[in-house]
Amino acid sequence: MKRISIFGFLLALSFMAAPFGASAGIEHNLSGWAWSSTVGWMSFNCTNDNRCDSYVPGIGAHGPVPYVYDEDENWRISLTEYSQAIADYNAKIIGESEFNLVTSLYNYRSGTTRTGEYYSVTNGANYGVNLDGSNNLVGYAWSSNIGWIQFGGLAGFPTGGGTQAQNANLNGVNLKGWAKALAADGNGWDGWISLSGSQYSVDKSGTNFVGYAWGGGAITGNAIGQIVGWLNFDIASSLFGPGLGVNTAGGGNPDGGASLDVQDGGISLVSPVPNNAVPYGTIPTFIWTITPSPTCSVSKDPSSTGATPFTTISGITASGQSTPGNPLTAGTYIFKIECVNPVISKSVNFTVLSQPAGFSLGPQDTIKIQFLDAGSADSEQKNVFVYPFGGYTSNVTVSIDTFPVPPNASTTFSYSLGGSAFSANPAPVVISSQNNYAAGTTLKVRISKKITTPPDYVIRLKGVGAGAPTSYKDIIITPTTLSPSFIEF
Repeated sequence: MKRISIFGFLLALSFMAAPFGASAGIEHNLSGWAWSSTVGWMSFNCTNDNRCDSYVPGIGAHGPVPYVYDEDENWRISLTEYSQAIADYNAKIIGESEFNLVTSLYNYRSGTTRTGEYYSVTNGANYGVNLDGSNNLVGYAWSSNIGWIQFGGLAGFPTGGGTQAQNANLNGVNLKGWAKALAADGNGWDGWISLSGSQYSVDKSGTNFVGYAWGGGAITGNAIGQIVGWLNFDIASSLFGPGLGVNTAGGGNPDGGASLDVQDGGISLVSPVPNNAVPYGTIPTFIWTITPSPTCSVSKDPSSTGATPFTTISGITASGQSTPGNPLTAGTYIFKIECVNPVISKSVNFTVLSQPAGFSLGPQDTIKIQFLDAGSADSEQKNVFVYPFGGYTSNVTVSIDTFPVPPNASTTFSYSLGGSAFSANPAPVVISSQNNYAAGTTLKVRISKKITTPPDYVIRLKGVGAGAPTSYKDIIITPTTLSPSFIEF
């Protein structure tokens, strides 16, 4: 009974503390509030009630790790320190909103083992929910009554009732899948929140989310379902005016908003990639979305360890994109979109993997051949080398993959590869990895009659090595004619 009375006390306070505004957080592009008649307001962005801070919490087993203040609000402590400190009830640890700690302190006094992970004061916790480039919802929402609600990264989903056993995802305009309240104790409450079912749904209309989610249990209602019950994503708008329901419109900022994504082939590099591990050599496309009327710039943060250069794009006033064309090398990258009128600053980050082991035959080259009038000629000798990278050490076999077409039937081309006799199709040559492939190989061309260009006559070499992609090198035959000259003495 004591727990119920505390819950009712919190609910009353949360109703009195109804939201009064919403704006976009730095790292999170959803904003606004959802409403449950049993647990009250659920915030999707820490800036909804100005609870963000320069302190960025870690992600623990029960969501973002908050910190709390002492009674004089002159120091902050971590989750571990918090669990030690409140072992003494008389410490009177108080946060900016004291009622947020009531349930935490009750849990300790009643001898439970919950160390306040999900009921601690959230002042300073930089939390929020993102709609990423693959339309997944990822991150954390916050309720002062039931704590952290996680989107993305979940497993073991419930089934039935027209639900979808998946993480939260926007499929067209329909929100599918599940979120979960991490405070669930498993004793009659599993914490699952279904975003759509056979009799209800949450949909995206323009920049707003509308409709109802269901907080677990049978739709007809029982002890499980009534913890959260119906969760309305746009009731805030109907009660308190536009811009307060869950939305993506620059966080409900009437002066505009901005967001940044980095993609490759239409796939976001920022969050769908496992562990944010982007392949070496990826050529990124930067996509920004602007809602009037900021003026923005996109830049590379100097704290990035990745060496690929990026020229700042300035004077952005409308949505657009750019593909600079520079392949990404290994390291971490942080890119920012910063705006004025209003002031907005958001960043995205990802990690590029190290260069995989492999090799190259080098760039395109030319091979010169000099004719004396109409006779046959041999070209210069062209050296061909293997250039390993990423620790590659296997031997490489080089062959001629594509032969140029002679200009007519009476003209023949023959080749010497690795010092072999001239032939129309010389045998492949193995280049040893010893001494870092120092030996290389050679190529010469013999042409039976004088030729001219255009067209270009291109020899394509192919290099094949174990466990590495095939490498190609084009060598263009460049003919010249040496005409005899007579000098009179």
